[in-house]
Parts: sequence; structure tokens; C-alpha cells
Amino acid sequence: MDNGLWTEKFSDEPISGKVYEYFGEESNPKKVYMGNMVNGKKEEEWKSYYSNGIKKYNYNFKDGESDGLQTDWYENGRKKFESSWKGGQPHGSSTQ
Repeated sequence: MDNGLWTEKFSDEPISGKVYEYFGEESNPKKVYMGNMVNGKKEEEWKSYYSNGIKKYNYNFKDGESDGLQTDWYENGRKKFESSWKGGQPHGSSTQ
């Protein structure tokens, strides 16, 4: 990350496009869509998973800042935390 923007490795070029991550067993990893970048900033819905396939988090972004519902789960699948964000700041209610 450079100047608040995610950039290509060994470059100053901001990343744009879909972002993927690999999950699961090392011998058979699964490529999973995580989210979208626009001009080096996270946009819209982003999600991640534990290695067992259970969802780890679901976050929303607008112009690179947290915006909307943010939810985290424990590795057993039970909801850990949920909060609302607007413009990168907590906004409204949250639950644990």
C-alpha cells in the first residue's frame, strides 16, 4: 500500500479489478473471489474465509473506506460481531 492506495508489487500503479485469495489445504487450494479494487481502493463487498471454508468476514467499502454492514464470524461459524459504518467511521448500532 502506498499513500493509502493498494499498488502493483514493485510499482506505483494502483490496482484495479477483481482480487482473489487461495483457501483450503495446501495440496488442493481453492481460488476464491474476495472483492473489487478501483484505482487502488477497495469497493463494494469484500469477504474472506477460514481454511475450513467457514466465512471469516463480510465487509463493505465505498471509495476505500468502510461503508455499510461489517460482519465477522468465529471459525465455528457463529457470528462474532456486526456493526454499521459510514465513511470509514462506526455509524449506528453494533452487536457482539
